[in-house]
Amino acid sequence: MAPMTRFIATLSSLALVLVAYLAMALPVAACDCMALEPMSAYVGSPERVIFSGTVQTPEPNGTPVLVTRWFQGEGAAGMVRIQGEWGIGGASCETPLPPAGTEWIFVASRFEEELAVNLCTPHAAVGSDAGAAMLADAITTFGDGGGAPQGESAPPAAPGEPGGGGGGVAPGLSPGALVVGSVAIVGLIAGVLLVVRRRSEGPTP
Repeated sequence: MAPMTRFIATLSSLALVLVAYLAMALPVAACDCMALEPMSAYVGSPERVIFSGTVQTPEPNGTPVLVTRWFQGEGAAGMVRIQGEWGIGGASCETPLPPAGTEWIFVASRFEEELAVNLCTPHAAVGSDAGAAMLADAITTFGDGGGAPQGESAPPAAPGEPGGGGGGVAPGLSPGALVVGSVAIVGLIAGVLLVVRRRSEGPTP
């Protein structure tokens, strides 16, 4: 009977291990992502919007992304907002939030008018090996995709940059100098007008 008892105990232990493994694996299996596919697999897909851009600070209505290249999808714009399932990953398909100020390439999902990113939508930092490979593949598949998307102007340059505003102050002139110069010009014009008026009225009898 002893061998049979040991066999039953061993079988029971294996069953418990299997149940525990399945219990741990089920939440992860709830987010079952497909393997990364080449960009050619997304060509012509209306559900996939592919672009690269610099991530901005998240806002309540989405995370703004300043677009650098637009490869595929309707709604091309200089700035888009993505709805992300940001988190630590797992059953809800959460993915870490990209740091603001970094450039990423996204294969986003389109849900009506929203662009969504999660653990199962390919995306990577352009500065990483994976992101550089995705960007190169996208350029090979769709073309350069560079420049501001059609119908959108480039973001305004900051003051001091080429093309940027400087508050209307000419280089090398301080606001104080402009005020003094303006007062001098106004005084000169007033003096000229006074002299002309007196001459037109003639000598006083």
